Amino acid sequence: MTPQQMEHHEENREIVGKLVAKWRRFRFLSEADQRRLLIALQNMRMACDSTYLLDQRTDHGAKADEVATLLDEIFERPDTKAVIFSQWLRMHEVLVRRLDRRKWSHVLFHGGVESARRKDLVDRFREDPRCRAFLSTDAGGVGLNLQHATVVVNVDLPWNPAVLEQRIGRVHRLGQTQPVQVVSFVAKGTIEEGMLSVLGFKRSLFAGVLDGGEREVFLGGSRLKRFLESVEHVTAGLPPPIVEDAADDAAAEPVVAEEGVDGDSEVTAASASAHPAADPLSHLLRAGLDLLAQFATAAGTDQALAGAAAPRLFERIRDESSGQSYLKIRMPEPEVVDRVAQALRAFLESRRP
Repeated sequence: MTPQQMEHHEENREIVGKLVAKWRRFRFLSEADQRRLLIALQNMRMACDSTYLLDQRTDHGAKADEVATLLDEIFERPDTKAVIFSQWLRMHEVLVRRLDRRKWSHVLFHGGVESARRKDLVDRFREDPRCRAFLSTDAGGVGLNLQHATVVVNVDLPWNPAVLEQRIGRVHRLGQTQPVQVVSFVAKGTIEEGMLSVLGFKRSLFAGVLDGGEREVFLGGSRLKRFLESVEHVTAGLPPPIVEDAADDAAAEPVVAEEGVDGDSEVTAASASAHPAADPLSHLLRAGLDLLAQFATAAGTDQALAGAAAPRLFERIRDESSGQSYLKIRMPEPEVVDRVAQALRAFLESRRP
């Protein structure tokens, strides 16, 4: 990749690394964090194609030129046609500029094409000998029969292996009489290389989540766990992310011990709650108990709250499946409750004019 592409890739890789590390500490990501994660992952993938996909101004990237060079060789064979897939329409805009420079006739098929025009585009690609390239997004290519082509070019790889099979299946299907050549472009040392090594992802996990099939992206429980573990696997070969400054998330999460270099040590919210002295909620509860103790002293029942300390009466628990925290209150003995009520009643009586 070019330095400009790598800059975008690394910027978003750091975001992914921080969020994955956050999940490893707390085993939970909020919906906002999950959306940030998905956006950063998509940005990393788009950076592998061209900077145009990110800023719509510059066009730093080698893939489009490499695709054009490949087509130069392919189109030397008479009557050879190619189907070119990319998940992003903007990448096809970059490719179209390369094709136009070489005066290659082509069609562009995507989800925004009107239904009335779709058949005409397919017919043109099949019947016009000058139309050598069929550019398609995944959204637009569902259900197409393009067996008159013999080459499939994957400019970028989808997360879901089923989508990759569907791409190839547009050409390698019933009625195909010639061998089909499949070429995939992968940027070395990037998230794409990690994806290539784990294209055995479970289809049910990634269908719709990262390929635009579902609007709802929030994951929870074991599904979030499997997803984050796969993201860790995909990014495992990349350099370690820069450690986030403590000030960045000071207001969003509790202070935790620094992880070891090997990444094996984990600090969860449950372990943080084992130190009530550092817990703001415990401070608040202790203050309330101190106030009640003062009430009891004023009413002459200073033994009412003896031994009733915050750690014994109150406990924070955490649901591991949802990541939500709850307050568990242990009720004291009935006589202690009666004494507290008497202390409050005596205090209120003393405040009457």
